[in-house]
Amino acid sequence: MNTKPPLILGILVPAAVILALATQPWITVQLAEGAAATTNLAMTGQEVNASLSPIVLAALAGALALTIAGRAFRIVLGALIALLGAGAAWIAAYVYLDTAANYAGRV
Repeated sequence: MNTKPPLILGILVPAAVILALATQPWITVQLAEGAAATTNLAMTGQEVNASLSPIVLAALAGALALTIAGRAFRIVLGALIALLGAGAAWIAAYVYLDTAANYAGRV
């Protein structure tokens, strides 16, 4: 049985979703009236943590490499891509759990 297509699709779809979500606002801050020219400040995932896009692009490159990989190399690439996915999840969890303390200086 050929396991490459489902494996590659299982990487491409989440990576594309994460890459698209990185351009959306992750943090919105409401400023006091008169404190700035605008009262709402939104930060995208890419602004919050610039390492998100390179991690996802590396996973996409790994998915492309899987198209020509043999069985042994596919296992190694799968482990590396899983680590990249864990890194992207860690970034999202870190932003979610400690938003105010980590990003107050950027506002």
